[in-house]
Amino acid sequence: MSDGTKDVGSTHMAPPLAVADLNVISKVYRRIIPFLLLLYAANYLDRINIGVAALTMNKDLGLTATTYGLATTAFYVGYVICEIPSNLCLVKYGARVWLGRILLTWGLASSATAFVGGMYSLYFVRALVGIAEAGFVPGIMLYVTYWLPRSHHARANSLMIMASPTAMALGAAISGMILQHANGALGFAGWRWMFFVEGLPAVILGVITFTYLSSHPHEAHWLSADEKERLTAIIEKDKKSNPRSLSTVSKSVLRQCFSKDIILLSLIYFCFVNTISANSTWIPTIVRGLLAKTSSFSLIGVVAAIPPICALFIMPFWARSSDRRKERRWHLVYAMGLSLVGWLLVIIAPRPELKLVGLCCTTVGAFCSQAIFFTLPQAILSDEARPLGIGVITTIGLLGSAVSPFVIGYLKDLLGSFSAGLYYVAFLLAAACIMTLCVSGGRAKKEIADAELQQATR
Repeated sequence: MSDGTKDVGSTHMAPPLAVADLNVISKVYRRIIPFLLLLYAANYLDRINIGVAALTMNKDLGLTATTYGLATTAFYVGYVICEIPSNLCLVKYGARVWLGRILLTWGLASSATAFVGGMYSLYFVRALVGIAEAGFVPGIMLYVTYWLPRSHHARANSLMIMASPTAMALGAAISGMILQHANGALGFAGWRWMFFVEGLPAVILGVITFTYLSSHPHEAHWLSADEKERLTAIIEKDKKSNPRSLSTVSKSVLRQCFSKDIILLSLIYFCFVNTISANSTWIPTIVRGLLAKTSSFSLIGVVAAIPPICALFIMPFWARSSDRRKERRWHLVYAMGLSLVGWLLVIIAPRPELKLVGLCCTTVGAFCSQAIFFTLPQAILSDEARPLGIGVITTIGLLGSAVSPFVIGYLKDLLGSFSAGLYYVAFLLAAACIMTLCVSGGRAKKEIADAELQQATR
């Protein structure tokens, strides 16, 4: 820009880090990112495995597409209600304690899905899973900001969000095999075994979290005193180099959290999270349709794993491009646009192979969008407002996940195909692209310039 300012879409960056600083950041990466990736994988597995279970569970419990969609809606209703309180509890009790609690309770609740006896008990247990899991994703995103400067946020977010397509790919394949080969063991249906077995990793990881994670750098026993001091200095210097954050620090927390940009980001998240929800809830059923309703659940699982595997290859390059170019908004718009094109292919393509390409496009776009999206509120909000602000965004956004399964399921039962529901998802993506370009307009740029001037004259 000619005036030397950059909006939140381009994100101001601190000066290049010294070699010693980079060594500390590398140590942080090696210690916390792989573990957070494991947590994220367990999270996504327990969230999406109901999509594979639906292949046989719906018949056993007498569910229609609409009533099955309501089971996923029940999960997100519980999640949304407890999202902001959970995020605030993470700040109060620390990430080590609160993330461990989240993992332990949602793992137990997810395993309990194996024992549901009908439609209403399924709704109840899935709502419990949502309540237990609330705050996990924004909590992880918030946790990263305590340990890494902004110049590493997109890559760190991407690495963790890579756990989602990993869990989606492996989970689809493994769940399909459990569904097919464990069916009838000890008198239990395959889908019941799937829920019971796949909830256990979260329980185990929850116990480990209590001893492995440190809530803040100064609590990290695995860092030397010099490394703690250096890392703290890096994070503090990074905060001061963010003029957008400086311009908001004097505003009240509530005023920041309900500003125009945060409301826009909430609506954007609402729109594109419908795609993420549709992927996790309906892809196995859509793939079964592409395979002429094959009876091989293992084959369905393998084919359903192809789109997230594509996302695994592309996400790191997309996030690295965003960090290297110091640009966020257009990377988000292009990713959501790819997802939009993918859904249109799924709807109108004449051949199953092209529809599968469409599923690959929409999955890649969805996960690339998610990796970039959370860098935007991190850049806008001050430290004090960040926990509540991210909670507001995810709470409003995840209403999309609550609405989407019911809408798509209802339209499927009403019209006999997924097309109408997928047009609904595609329309929301188009709206999200337009709103993204409206984030941080002229007023925000003026605030940044004013903050930079005040900082320079101090």
